[in-house]
Amino acid sequence: MSKLKLGVFFGGVAAEHEVSIITGLQLMKHADLTKYDVIPVYVDKSGQWWTGEAAKTLEFFRSADVMAPKGLTPFQFSLNPTATQPIDLAILCFHGTTGESGGVQGLLDVVRIPYQGSGVMGSAAAFDKIVTRQILTAEGINQTAYLWLTLSEWQTDPSGWSERLFRELGSELFVKPANSGSSIGISRVTQPSELEAAIKLAAEFDYRILVEKGIADCLEINVAILRDGTTTTVSVAEQPLKQDEFLSFVDKYQRGGGKKSGMASASRRIPAPIAASTYEKIKVVAEKVAKIFDFTGVVRLDFFVNPTTEEIFLTEPNTIPGSMSFYLWQASGLPYPQLIDKLVEIAQTRHQLISSLKHTFETNLLQTTQV
Repeated sequence: MSKLKLGVFFGGVAAEHEVSIITGLQLMKHADLTKYDVIPVYVDKSGQWWTGEAAKTLEFFRSADVMAPKGLTPFQFSLNPTATQPIDLAILCFHGTTGESGGVQGLLDVVRIPYQGSGVMGSAAAFDKIVTRQILTAEGINQTAYLWLTLSEWQTDPSGWSERLFRELGSELFVKPANSGSSIGISRVTQPSELEAAIKLAAEFDYRILVEKGIADCLEINVAILRDGTTTTVSVAEQPLKQDEFLSFVDKYQRGGGKKSGMASASRRIPAPIAASTYEKIKVVAEKVAKIFDFTGVVRLDFFVNPTTEEIFLTEPNTIPGSMSFYLWQASGLPYPQLIDKLVEIAQTRHQLISSLKHTFETNLLQTTQV
């Protein structure tokens, strides 16, 4: 029996480029080579697509030119969906814009290649923090208070916005670009004098800016879900540990060996120190949100939890989480190689479902219309 040609996509034109490389390398390292012919697909920082055996090693990327790497060959597939493609199925390890926000998902839909993870709608909606918040509001999901604005609105009336933000959201604010991840571009603000710099930093990554109310005395709690389109499995919960004022890029990737192991090596408590009843509340919300966004594959959901009142606040979903959250599934009894098998199975099932739907409509319109 021939092996499945498994394309592992990573890199990309995104602020989280290096994080994506680590996630891709980890996945390739744990894939069962008796089942899969693993084909790395690296997108450099200029947007060019490459492949080659060298792209399976961390040593290559430590010295590679991320704008035009040498030692790899161009990767391409046909836009003709009936053509023979170089891969049978794609595992997307992108983090950040384009690769996580629905762009690559749409491209793979066009060429009819199955892929792991959520489709265009779920990916795009969940990646945009403002759109996510609006959907959660409409569905009655508890979340922290927020406002959003554009850079041009801020520039037109900075003093008015400053007064409004502190009046409506309180004395601790978190300023974030609408489209970014890994805590990049985020600032904690406690004084009006700090707001200008925070807005400026967020605007380096997006002209749409989210401002959230800080929540005191809460734990940061994450769970991962594994969903096949109908059934949702929720992992054990974790408490990421922080040393900065909020869970920063350094906390996530560069403490405790993070330079070698990405998100998997961040300091954390597994299982999280929360009551069983609190975990059940998180599980109910996770299952509901997964259905609302039509998530598939692995998604991580981040929460704030008040350990005294057991009130939970959903902060954001991550449709392609760092390290694929394999450490949460490992702690839940599902080793990484078996998780990869599950992702492949889910991708194939989702592709078969979409392929079974009608995409055209028979009509005699052209016979009865004049132009």
